[in-house]
Amino acid sequence: MLLIGTTGMAVADWVPSDGHKMHFPQMPDPLGWDVNFHDFFLADDWRCNETGPVADIHFWISWRHDIEGDLPFIKIAIYSNNPQGPGGYSQPLEQVWERTFTPDQFIIAGPWSGDQGWLEPYGEFVLHDHIHFYQINIKNITQPFTQQNGTIYWLVVQMPYLYPIEIGWKTSKDEFMDAAVWGSPGQWDPIMDPVAGTSVNFAFVITGEEEEEECCLAIESMNGGLLGSPSLLKVQAVIKNIGTLECRNITWSFSFLGGIVLWGPKSGTVASLPPGGIVTVNSKLVIGLGIPGFLPCNVTITADAANNACGAVSMEKEIILFIILFKVMP
Repeated sequence: MLLIGTTGMAVADWVPSDGHKMHFPQMPDPLGWDVNFHDFFLADDWRCNETGPVADIHFWISWRHDIEGDLPFIKIAIYSNNPQGPGGYSQPLEQVWERTFTPDQFIIAGPWSGDQGWLEPYGEFVLHDHIHFYQINIKNITQPFTQQNGTIYWLVVQMPYLYPIEIGWKTSKDEFMDAAVWGSPGQWDPIMDPVAGTSVNFAFVITGEEEEEECCLAIESMNGGLLGSPSLLKVQAVIKNIGTLECRNITWSFSFLGGIVLWGPKSGTVASLPPGGIVTVNSKLVIGLGIPGFLPCNVTITADAANNACGAVSMEKEIILFIILFKVMP
């Protein structure tokens, strides 16, 4: 589906308030260059700032002389980083993910306007070549690449060679690490601004699936009873927050079924539990009789929280009890 706007007021598919999963969005320079894809590979690097899937990829392009054409496919690859490659500059190292996207898998939004030049990656250039630029949006990628926080990756893009129609990747004012590169796997060269003499960076944004933060409780373990490990005169359980949001106002309780229980049930509350946090709760001293196969007795721990997204949780265990008799000495 192509959504190509007809005015400069067209609404983009990605805006800064949508967030990002990279060092920072590299926004398009409306007075910059568009670097000709030709039949080369063009690439720029990013640093992941949150582990998770690369679910969406957004980048900006122009057509030379504003002569637009259809895009039969877009080829995207992700490479690992070689921080000190041949020539002494960082560049793509090994391909870790690749996908070819057809027109029904991306959206073209725009146009926006600016006085832009045209740049061949090896240095030839033309000033005041075109006015319009567009945003390409590849969203909801199936089987996406999973990036790791703090790791440097390279976005490598190849466009169809449609000469005399030519497509360029828009440059950005936002600089990150070394220059963007062009070439082919194993043979990369940096791209330089022919007027300013500075390195070129491309306009793109990496985003991912938004994970909803939620509280979610689990019972990690429960033990106790006469032959428990360790042997206890009470029952205890470990409650854990396995979610991504603090659990608040946690209520818990022990209940017994079967056997002869004279004393023991207990309940309580925990004010809060952070993500990954655990708390151990205990029943009172358990007095009674429970013998597996003869007079079975089960104890159940149940826990819930005021904001628990996963619902109440419980664990049941058979325990062995005994009677404790108290004698008052005269």
